[in-house]
Amino acid sequence: MKQLFILFGITAMSLSSNAQEQANNNLQRTGDRFGVSVFTNSRSIQLEQRLDKGVQAKLAAQFPKWYIATDKWTGGFRDLNGPGINVSGKTLTDKATSLMQQQLAVVGIKPNEWVLESQHTSTKGFQYLYYVQVVDGKKVAFSRMHFRFNPEGQIVRIFMNAYGQPDLSVTPVITADKALDIAQLELGAATITNKIVETDLEWFPIPSTKGYTLHPAYKFTIEGSIQESNSIPLYLKGYVDAVTSELLYRDNETKDATNLKVKDSIFTNGFTNPKTVVGLPYITVKIGATTLLANDTGFVSSTAFTIPTVDTVYLKGAWSTVRSAKSSNKTPYVYLTVNKMDSTYMFPTTMTSGIESSSRHVNAYYHVNTVHDFMKKMYGTSFTGMDYSLATNVDVTGTCNAYYTAAGGSSINFYPLGGGCVSFAEVRDVIYHEYGHAIVGKMYTGGMTNGALNEGQADVWGLSITGDSILARGYLVGSPTSYIRRYDIGYKVYPRDIIGEVHADGEIIAGCWWDYGQNKGSVDSMAKLFTETLLNDKPDGPNGTEGQVYFDFLISALIEDDNDADLSNGTPNLVPLARAFAKHGIYLLQDADIVHTELAHQAKGVPITVNASLTVTHPYFFQSLNLVYRTSRLAGTLWDTIPMTNTGSYNFTCTIPPLNKGLIVDYYFATRDVINVQGVFFPYNYYPVAMYAENTVNLYHQFGVGISPKDTIDFETALPSTWQLGISSDNATLGKWIQAVPIAAYNNGLMSQTGSDHTSGSGQCLVTGNAAATATAYTASVRGSSTASLSNMTTVLTPFFDLSNFSNPIIEFYRWYGNGRGNYPKNSYWRAQISSGSPIIYRDIDYTSQSDYQWRRRMFKPRETYSSADSIQLKFIATEVHPSGSSTYQLVEAAIDDIVIYDEVASGAGVQEVKTALAKIYPNPAVNTVNVVLGSANYNELSIHFYDMSGKLVSTVPITKGATHYAIDTRNMASGQYMLVIKMDKTIQSSTVTIQAQ
Repeated sequence: MKQLFILFGITAMSLSSNAQEQANNNLQRTGDRFGVSVFTNSRSIQLEQRLDKGVQAKLAAQFPKWYIATDKWTGGFRDLNGPGINVSGKTLTDKATSLMQQQLAVVGIKPNEWVLESQHTSTKGFQYLYYVQVVDGKKVAFSRMHFRFNPEGQIVRIFMNAYGQPDLSVTPVITADKALDIAQLELGAATITNKIVETDLEWFPIPSTKGYTLHPAYKFTIEGSIQESNSIPLYLKGYVDAVTSELLYRDNETKDATNLKVKDSIFTNGFTNPKTVVGLPYITVKIGATTLLANDTGFVSSTAFTIPTVDTVYLKGAWSTVRSAKSSNKTPYVYLTVNKMDSTYMFPTTMTSGIESSSRHVNAYYHVNTVHDFMKKMYGTSFTGMDYSLATNVDVTGTCNAYYTAAGGSSINFYPLGGGCVSFAEVRDVIYHEYGHAIVGKMYTGGMTNGALNEGQADVWGLSITGDSILARGYLVGSPTSYIRRYDIGYKVYPRDIIGEVHADGEIIAGCWWDYGQNKGSVDSMAKLFTETLLNDKPDGPNGTEGQVYFDFLISALIEDDNDADLSNGTPNLVPLARAFAKHGIYLLQDADIVHTELAHQAKGVPITVNASLTVTHPYFFQSLNLVYRTSRLAGTLWDTIPMTNTGSYNFTCTIPPLNKGLIVDYYFATRDVINVQGVFFPYNYYPVAMYAENTVNLYHQFGVGISPKDTIDFETALPSTWQLGISSDNATLGKWIQAVPIAAYNNGLMSQTGSDHTSGSGQCLVTGNAAATATAYTASVRGSSTASLSNMTTVLTPFFDLSNFSNPIIEFYRWYGNGRGNYPKNSYWRAQISSGSPIIYRDIDYTSQSDYQWRRRMFKPRETYSSADSIQLKFIATEVHPSGSSTYQLVEAAIDDIVIYDEVASGAGVQEVKTALAKIYPNPAVNTVNVVLGSANYNELSIHFYDMSGKLVSTVPITKGATHYAIDTRNMASGQYMLVIKMDKTIQSSTVTIQAQ
């Protein structure tokens, strides 16, 4: 028997990721360079009403004691599970058909619309059938329904992604060729080698405020490469609306970021640790005409040859075929002369074949085998999709990256040393990450759809094998402390940290799983539940639906963890699992919803009743609904919490104790789940300051107590000249503030600008530009004349209002703001500010980067901002911000209506507008002198001050009693802009003056 040993050295690392440039203004970019999805901003859509078809009651009769989750978008069911129920039928497919014909028929499920796609048996003996929906001969994109049967053949779960029924009278208006042209929008940074459009149309679900609308769509595939690096293949798939000609969806399926024993030195424990001499598992040895594979230690044993002999050892095996990109993708091999039994050989870095090779080639080979063996440890024979020799391409042209592609039969690819990075073929985490993409590429029929989930799950494979929270330690040359991603600090949270870039968004779900392992005290236990859930339940969804997809992953994991088919009594690991997901913003009550009408202003000294109705699709996880409120925004003010009473059918009520006059009440609702986590809040997208900074979320509800209106500005009549719609520092050239009846604007069917005012719904308000109703959304949005200006601003400046006779003034206004239905969502800010006049310093009273596509009441007390505010001025600012180098703008729209000034008393004088000073200021710009000429000498008090643009006092002009002309020497002032503030009795005038030094 001849025995040889082949050893070699390996390293691995995880991918770096950069947010890609977003392009076409009319496209809803996912954040990736070529990615497009109409679902990207669907989280911000507030349905006109939660659709309800009564499925809870109908299904409760069919599935007693089962958990029933409904879909607010369709009114249908989403998830059914509970104790095993016997179903008629000899085979599983018979049983599934029976369920659709009988129990599910009561909620409109039609068996002839659901086609079996695949089936699977888990390691625990549970059996799964996976169906897709086909209506009128057309598949419904992203649809699925899977049935879970226990080992006894009883049904224990039915999960469904469905989008309603299409209007069969809707027919295509464009050809397939036209659709293919549209599919290639803004692919200028790519070389196209092949493009195909399928003639068989599919139904595509388009989200809107009314739910989903199904349109026939052309499905396309585009292949090519990215021009900057032709080694990175482009493998785009997507859909074009056959009715509206819109590009609905586009995603890049290329995911970036041996008893002869042969040995080598491998980075088995990470790139920053010393190499270890180990055997090369499953390596191929050819002896004459006989080809043998080594075992998992690199050991080959055979009686088929005699000694001495010359053997050919290839860097390929059962699970990996290494190819050297620098040698035309040939597999390195070496000739070894065996002269005695039990020989051990080091696999050389220079091939006798002349094919380019190195330790990084060997390293990649070793770690592909490592991740394959780990996967088989998790799955055994229940998943065989990766039981083949995966093409492992090393030294692909480029730097600082690696990628997986399904093109050409699938491969994983690694760049060499360069660009400040080590070779990614030497970093084990990257190899595991890329292999993770390959796993779901074979596990999911047609591949995993959601890009963020795909990137996140790929990280989890790496975390599971290394047990290390840090991916790609030492990936920068000469920097052993560098890394690409880490999960032990700075964790990411949904939805705050969703930015539309798949690697960054994927950190949320990867963090959930890493923290579950920490809570459990076992990375191995985490890996087992993660891999089982991935294989059996296949969580997924289109790009842009990450919140729902991650929530589905949580529920599926709980079902996999459950040991008695009864979620109502919890699961063995409910607490550590749910707390880990909650840390990252994915809660057990994630899809709870509320109906509440914001309270009107209340009388002083009487109890205040608050009512709300809650929709809970996971009642087993619900514990309580609380009202949280405060009566002051001064620092140190605490929030009070009142438990609400469920009066039946999740209708809740509570009472706020009587309050004094002159108060503003801020309030919100908070749910608490069965593990005592408070984490789902209302209004929509509101989170307490303890969780998120206030400027990153929408704000709470508000109402006043014991207040009386003194003045109202409803913008129905022309504004006086003392109002400034636009100031000198503004640089927006379109979307500037106007007073008008607003004209609605839409992008991909979603409203980006309001079409109605707040006062009556048909009147005027202040709005950031109007365009024709047929124009594109960006026609009158806030933007500049050139994208070279990265920030474009438009401002409203009110006159000063005299509040000196007010006891406790309160200001109310309504605003409508959105920045999330186009490019670069959440990149810009809405700002409302207040100034007391002297000095001219503006302070924020409403500041957010979150869209709020509705009229929202805002209230504040001027004297909580300025303790002695006898006169105030308001400033409203809408700003468009886009990244450097971009060729497109963000979609920013805003509106203001119904400014009301209140006081806490029921009688007294109304607010007076402070008269504008009649001073003339010239020249401007000024070189040596600025002249100030007053319109009157009849004043009791006069002051003239210069401030810099930060509000710092620069100089004070000496005053001569009765003088009306001041020539101010500016020769000692540095060049720049200053604020000149003139206060004459109660009259305040502020002007921007430019000083130009000689």
